[in-house]
Amino acid sequence: DNFLYRPEQSDLARCGILDFQDGGWGSALYDVTSLVFDARRDVPTEIQEKILRRHAEFLNVPWQDYQRAAAFLVMQRALKVLGIFTRLNVRDGKGRYLVHLERCWQQIIQVAEVMRDWYNWFGAHIPVKKPTLSPMLPPDTAMFFAAGQGTRMGALGQATPKPLLEVVGQSLIKRGVDNMRRTYGVSRFIINAHHHADQVSAHFQDAKDSQVIIETTRLETGGGVRNALPMIGRDVFWVVNGDSLWKGHVEQSQINDALRRILQGSEATTYQESGFALLLLIEPSNWQGEEAPADFVFSDDNSATLKRAGGDVGYGYSGVMLLHRGAIIDEPIEHFSLNRVFDHLIASKRLFGLVVDWDFYHVGTPEALIRANEAFVGG
Repeated sequence: DNFLYRPEQSDLARCGILDFQDGGWGSALYDVTSLVFDARRDVPTEIQEKILRRHAEFLNVPWQDYQRAAAFLVMQRALKVLGIFTRLNVRDGKGRYLVHLERCWQQIIQVAEVMRDWYNWFGAHIPVKKPTLSPMLPPDTAMFFAAGQGTRMGALGQATPKPLLEVVGQSLIKRGVDNMRRTYGVSRFIINAHHHADQVSAHFQDAKDSQVIIETTRLETGGGVRNALPMIGRDVFWVVNGDSLWKGHVEQSQINDALRRILQGSEATTYQESGFALLLLIEPSNWQGEEAPADFVFSDDNSATLKRAGGDVGYGYSGVMLLHRGAIIDEPIEHFSLNRVFDHLIASKRLFGLVVDWDFYHVGTPEALIRANEAFVGG
């Protein structure tokens, strides 16, 4: 990924290198073998051999000797990468690297003809089974939406971004941030901004754990998440509507159990297929201050998967969810709603729900803001 083609240049200047990382002295073959046996890209075997033979001639090394040295480096590097990518999954919650493990194993098999003695040892002592996505790490990042126009708020929304409106002296969004930090141990917050973006930036200027992303063109909910994705580390992260307000919480153990069931039940063969969303849902009786929407119902197969309600009976979506980046990584950065992602996930049975016992307030109108202030007096 750090080796770029620059067609506007000529000769060797067409090769652009972004990062030397841990550059140091080593085998003259290491960089070339790393290039043609890349951990993330498939390189046709005829191109591999053409490049390696040309390099052997350049070094004036007999092809048989070069071939064995190259095979040794390929095997060493592939084994190292297998360990690194597995560690990134288990330690850092970055399961997206697991899709490359099969390629690394195939590289070991490919060079086995030259190093049969090593290959036999690996076959006897090293398991080939691919690690599963690790649910061990709780999500540490939450993205909050604060880029909406707030049109239903009337004059209040025109002057101030809706998530910055206050309930008993504290902004809606700061209440949400405090909830996520206190209840779920979230330590990083990404906030998108568009409407009065300067106010949103000023609101978080002293928050060291928060970063505001200003959208010059409003991207809606789906585009906003996709745009923020490079700043989110772990595969699973929280997504929260800036105007959602609630009393009560669901235990972290419930969240972990739900994630574990989802990941262990996955039959995905690619990273994108492993993408999912877990929506926190509200019982109609707990939807405070306005008529509860019927957004989703559970599927008929007794699983936790969801489908659209399609009627007056169902659960309301709280505006709080856990999202796996595989569900949105292939989307373009453009103006689109998360509903597009939800529909894709419903079709593949990857949209899940968890009913939470919250008193929930959707603060979308001036009347709802008044009711929320009345409800939160003293708390």
